[in-house]
Amino acid sequence: MDCLPVNEEVTKKDKDNDAYASLSNLINTPEWGGLKPARKFDEIGLNIMRRAKSLNEYIELVDQAIFEVGELRAADEWEQEEGGGILDFPVPLINQLRQLKEELTAECHIFGERDLSLMKIVRANARQIPFNGLFDIINQTHRLGLEN
Repeated sequence: MDCLPVNEEVTKKDKDNDAYASLSNLINTPEWGGLKPARKFDEIGLNIMRRAKSLNEYIELVDQAIFEVGELRAADEWEQEEGGGILDFPVPLINQLRQLKEELTAECHIFGERDLSLMKIVRANARQIPFNGLFDIINQTHRLGLEN
């Protein structure tokens, strides 16, 4: 999932703010490919992350995360055969994603203000997960509910 550009509703006063200016400079760095992960915006109170608009869209995001982690696991298994990587987080992460999907499918998921428990795994292994933005959107949707 791609990060979305900064919300157009930011006022001129906000644009003059040093925090906003610093953030804008970071967005355009090559290190971030022109975009900073949305969770960094949340640290200074700018909520620009798009959330799922419907339960079906939310389930699709979780399915996409399950697929991506599965691909990461398969690549790691291949690297192990070649004498490389050993990632220990894909299996527990897939299990938590499947549990979330079951809750969503049964329409018994309780949206809340706290992070999903799987975010501990994601943050602890952030350098090995090239699709962190997808987890940020899943977590943000959990925390704030479906986008209206």
